[in-house]
Amino acid sequence: MLSKRTIVVVGLPERLTLVHNRAFLCEINTLLRSDRPRIVFDCSQVQEIDSAGTEMLLHCVEQVIRQDGDLKLAAVPAEVMVVLELTCIDRLFEIFDRNSDAVESYRRLAA
Repeated sequence: MLSKRTIVVVGLPERLTLVHNRAFLCEINTLLRSDRPRIVFDCSQVQEIDSAGTEMLLHCVEQVIRQDGDLKLAAVPAEVMVVLELTCIDRLFEIFDRNSDAVESYRRLAA
């Protein structure tokens, strides 16, 4: 059942750059490949994102979709949002102002 599946909130690191992405991906790889994952990326601490960071987000959403899951973004700082909009990546995610709003959106789907 959809309502029994866990919703996981994952805090993104301060820097989504080539140097920092590998460690983050190693930490969450199992989660991305789990059965039908429901994930919220908490972006509130992100201060820097470059092209490698946007590619990492694309990789994550691709992995989650392959597992018939969903990945949402929450608490995206304005500077980071500009990058997501300029690269059109914002169109691939549901983006919420708060983590709680993103989690609640999953719960509404289950109702």
